[in-house]
Amino acid sequence: MAAADQVLSFHEVGHRRYELSCLRTRNVRDQILRGQLLVDRLFIRGDIGGGKELLVIGGGAAGASCALRAAMLGVNVVLLEVNLNPFTTQLGVSTRWLDPTEFDWPQDHWHRGTMAWGSTRYALGYSASDADMLAWGWTSLFTAARYGLLKLRGRLDYHWGVDARRLRYPKARRIGGGIGAAPWAGYPKGVRPFGAAISCIGFSGEKTSVPSTVGGALVGPKFWSADNIGLPLLGITLPAGGVVRALVSGSGDGAQQDFLRVLTGMFGAKLANAMGLPSKASSLPLLGALLAEDFALRALSWNEPGKQPAQALRNWHQAYEDCAEVIWHDWQMQPGQVASLQKLLRPDIEATWLVGSDVTTYSYGLNRLLAMLVARLHADHMTRPWKGVDQMHAPPLRQVVLYGYRLKSVTPVAPVSHVCGTGCYGHEHEAEVEGTVTGSSPLGPFDVIVARHGIHQRALFASPRVHEQRVPFDEPR
Repeated sequence: MAAADQVLSFHEVGHRRYELSCLRTRNVRDQILRGQLLVDRLFIRGDIGGGKELLVIGGGAAGASCALRAAMLGVNVVLLEVNLNPFTTQLGVSTRWLDPTEFDWPQDHWHRGTMAWGSTRYALGYSASDADMLAWGWTSLFTAARYGLLKLRGRLDYHWGVDARRLRYPKARRIGGGIGAAPWAGYPKGVRPFGAAISCIGFSGEKTSVPSTVGGALVGPKFWSADNIGLPLLGITLPAGGVVRALVSGSGDGAQQDFLRVLTGMFGAKLANAMGLPSKASSLPLLGALLAEDFALRALSWNEPGKQPAQALRNWHQAYEDCAEVIWHDWQMQPGQVASLQKLLRPDIEATWLVGSDVTTYSYGLNRLLAMLVARLHADHMTRPWKGVDQMHAPPLRQVVLYGYRLKSVTPVAPVSHVCGTGCYGHEHEAEVEGTVTGSSPLGPFDVIVARHGIHQRALFASPRVHEQRVPFDEPR
């Protein structure tokens, strides 16, 4: 009996139906890699090609990768996207820098900034750039395909503004050895046969709102939208107190990245280089952190569905704390080094970071270590006493990072009285935080509140059988 292909098995959710949504994809590169691998394996097995068409639903990085790769292999493809253009997640977002390799730090290739460094040719090329510039470049591929300027062996038939959930056969049905679907509203031939269908619809929204005690909800800036965090003073007028106070809530990569952006205006490789972080796992503490990370990710993948391996995550977190402690000690031993690095912090900005659990959760090692070090730099130079949680007994770092506290609600500070909504940015709010042990406490006031509380997952066909999957850095050869 032939061994099962893991790429197909991980993503198959029904007869000839495959789901690339609702997965922990980590980054855009992983979406591109998954899409290409899945199409290649379907083609090798003979499920698509040779007259068998492919239906792809979703015009983001994953869907475009599937569609373009299949068409290059000679497969006829129908691509559907609910919006009026592809890549809407990245389109118009000039405040996010995307790099396919920087968060692989400290692997040897982390600084390359390009999708492929081996012999692999990806249908959707990806080099480090601003998100909106990437989206425009990718969009040009479809324009080139329409006018025959892109060399495709198969036909790429794409349709924007088509909501697959409203089609007559959104989940497809069996037809002979393949499946059938009405691929767009008003399709004149009824059900159209396909060799396979792939759903790449992505997520349905971000959790960025916080209930307000005076009505409505404060809606913070979305991760995938242009924001003011990169502007001087976070884009607001300096308050009467002379300091812009920001609160970042969340325990994952989004919160860590924005905590770094608030305090330094940078993140990722640019900040790592500015801080002089080691570029390879050459020190024992960093090597220990990476081993703990590998341990935790394996536990996460094989844990009971929907649950977190708490102790493994704590060990992972502590290993990075130990690494940060060693680096911090080295800085303190060098005269003037801490003061020099504190110049990376933006003046007139103070920040608090709420981590809902007792440790940070699943995140990139580079984000994690940078956030820990920037928190130490910030705590070291802060002089203003913070009102609220654990002030009397907390060590300096806990005035910046509060573990085990969730953002429960907000209240506008007088004289600005309003029903909260999208216009809260730059207006003072008190924050009500809820501790896992101590209960609710007031904290603030804050001029800017950023909530990174996760995303809403959705699937078109069905939830994938295996949610946690570790993806290779490049296509296996």
